[in-house]
Amino acid sequence: MGIEPSLDPHSEATVVPAVTGACMLMTRALFDSVGGWDNGYLIGDFEDSDLCFKIREQGKHCVYVPTVELTHLERQSFNLTGAPDFRTKVVIYNATRHQNKWSSLLQQSVSKG
Repeated sequence: MGIEPSLDPHSEATVVPAVTGACMLMTRALFDSVGGWDNGYLIGDFEDSDLCFKIREQGKHCVYVPTVELTHLERQSFNLTGAPDFRTKVVIYNATRHQNKWSSLLQQSVSKG
């Protein structure tokens, strides 16, 4: 799973709109200064990009570092939540919340490519 290193278009650290919560590193001071995780999201999706966008609002950047490797057991927290229809509703809820909160920043990201 993921991008094979030989296929990765980035050979050096690159500023990106957001990174996955599975592999984030920041100071506690930065985390606290943006208000940490938004507890309005339900388990599993969009909390990480929400946090990245709050960091960007403070004029800071998210950086992808191609030399970092990890194994992420995708969706393991969702396995604890039961029926697939419930999980679908959670994703829709979180996506809607995220879109409503960040529509202007999302549009800027799309416009910049």
